[in-house]
Amino acid sequence: MKLRRILEFDVPHDWSIEGPFDGKNPTGGAGGFLPAGIGWYRKHFRLPIEYQERRILIDFDGVMANSDVWINGFHLGQRPYGYVSFRYELTEHLTFGDKPNVIAVRADNSGQPASRWYTGAGIYRHARLVVTNQIHFDHWGTFVSTPQVSSEQATVRVHSEVINQSSTARNVSLEVQVIDPVGRLAQSAETRSLKVAPGAIVSFTQDLVVRNPQRWDLDQPNLYRAVARLRDGKTTVDDETVTFGIRDFHFDADTGFWLCDRMGFIVMDELFDCWTVAKNPHDYHLYFKDWSNIDARDTVRRDRNHASVILYSAGNEIHDTPKADIAKQILTSLVATFHESDPTRPVTQALFRPNVSHDYDNGLADILDVVGQNYRENEILVAHRQKPSRKILGTENGHDRTVWLPLRDNPPYAGQFLWSGIDYLGESRAWPRVGYNSGLLDRTGTPRPLAFQRQSWWSDQPMVYVARRVAPAQLLPADPGYGTPSQERRPQILFSDWTPRNIEPHDENVEVYSNCEQVELFLNGKSLGPKTRPVDDSPRVWNVPFAPGILRAIGSNSGRSVAKYELRTAGKPAQVLLAADRGTIAPTWDDVSYVTVTVADDNGVIVPNAHDLITFKIAGPGFIAAVDSADNNSHEPFQFTERRAYQGRCFVMIKSTSASGKITLVASAPGLKSSSVIIKAVAAKKPT
Repeated sequence: MKLRRILEFDVPHDWSIEGPFDGKNPTGGAGGFLPAGIGWYRKHFRLPIEYQERRILIDFDGVMANSDVWINGFHLGQRPYGYVSFRYELTEHLTFGDKPNVIAVRADNSGQPASRWYTGAGIYRHARLVVTNQIHFDHWGTFVSTPQVSSEQATVRVHSEVINQSSTARNVSLEVQVIDPVGRLAQSAETRSLKVAPGAIVSFTQDLVVRNPQRWDLDQPNLYRAVARLRDGKTTVDDETVTFGIRDFHFDADTGFWLCDRMGFIVMDELFDCWTVAKNPHDYHLYFKDWSNIDARDTVRRDRNHASVILYSAGNEIHDTPKADIAKQILTSLVATFHESDPTRPVTQALFRPNVSHDYDNGLADILDVVGQNYRENEILVAHRQKPSRKILGTENGHDRTVWLPLRDNPPYAGQFLWSGIDYLGESRAWPRVGYNSGLLDRTGTPRPLAFQRQSWWSDQPMVYVARRVAPAQLLPADPGYGTPSQERRPQILFSDWTPRNIEPHDENVEVYSNCEQVELFLNGKSLGPKTRPVDDSPRVWNVPFAPGILRAIGSNSGRSVAKYELRTAGKPAQVLLAADRGTIAPTWDDVSYVTVTVADDNGVIVPNAHDLITFKIAGPGFIAAVDSADNNSHEPFQFTERRAYQGRCFVMIKSTSASGKITLVASAPGLKSSSVIIKAVAAKKPT
């Protein structure tokens, strides 16, 4: 008989991340070789007698996957898709007073493989009990949009759906206050009263004009709050607060994407990795026909008040498209569902090999508001030239300069979403690797050298960065993720250090990424010559005879030095250094101090070849939430008190258990000088 572990913990909770990693786990490389199975959650709670006249509901922000929920033995329902949020009504099945209630959740991801990446398992997002009056706002029923925006004024439209679950008709009105980013009242208004019959849902719409709005953009993401109150006479019977941004954006077929008259990067809200054709035996294709429009509707209603979301995607690399009649029918239905719940945002799809399935010729691509395509950048440009009214977007693209130049040189190309921005667990082709190492950032969030090359293309601030290249760039498949295992290996060929393994006389290939007009490279104070910025945005390259010391690059504009970067040769490992990204943390679910752990020489230079085992001890009102490194071949547990450094670094995440006190973290390793850092526990800030 298998033993069951019964544990007490807080949600969000992912039981799979605790491991262990095992090459025999059924998730396989796609799931990072982490475990799968069935997880049960139970919560016992009591409710006061006075709640008998109220409506009691429970919200789940995400359960992975195939969730079933019961209250006091009554089955409330099932949701197969782990990425959707949902609500159940508990009212008719509850007891009040001293007798406890029991809510039970079963999360089943035992059918594997079910995804192309690690998904987690269990109640991995928030869950909350909701108590309302008999007449109240419907779930995700308030939608705030800004249909007209200028520097002088903005129209804020608040649309709220109200449901009457009482046995009598009610007369109610909607009062709205708009609060500006610093907490001041910007505008207020109240609708006329409407009669809401028992069991009915009615809608209120209120337009408010905000003068001199502080607009939301990438540099200043100003956020307003709409406080909606449902009023029965002078009594507030329900209220909710929606955070939103005042911004105007549009896609243009000739000039690409515009946000408040600025170009930039924002969020594409993508729902599906498959439709009815499977990519894995147990993926969403099993549920698509029954659930896709329900899941799309719920996701749009959940996310539509986020200012950063600028379009929805109906799917990524969908394999139904070779069957055009079926695919067009599905896409038409999905686009209508998106528009029904949010008419203010366009819909795209990450088309996969569209020239093979003839998406540009058979009408499928033109069902979309914005035509998206993964990779093959020149194909989508040809599609635009064939039909210049098409608004086009790169929905998944690589990091190379050959990807960048089609975007840079073609204004209709609205932008590119890069795959991947950061390393992630899963999509491994073979054990022992447990993650995919395609990111501009490694999985600890540390930028790789190519991230700085892209910064040199986009940034308007002077910058310079230096890296060593040890091999030519690997030729990747036209559709990354679908190549051979050898094509997908992605060995590391760029290093941002001046400490090669071979310290004997030899030449190093040095690349400098910079947006400066001129860059001059120095080795130990001696100039290796200046180089101007190439027209094609390629890196500036020097062949440098290696010598230990300092390699420095200085960027200049109009003859004036404006940026510099240097690499230093490291000595032997001598000490462990700690640096916390924040010195105070509160005992809230989302407050974490991220501590960088570095193995350094006597001068504080990171030793890039160091792989020392670092042990951590913590004292005071805090605990180690997780440890990690950038090593995608590591099978060390995340919930532990030690971690082996990878290329001289690892990381610790600290959480607080109190609103006051000092948390002390000590890091040590055999033969190295230990280090400590103090983090203050503080009370959580009250929301403005």
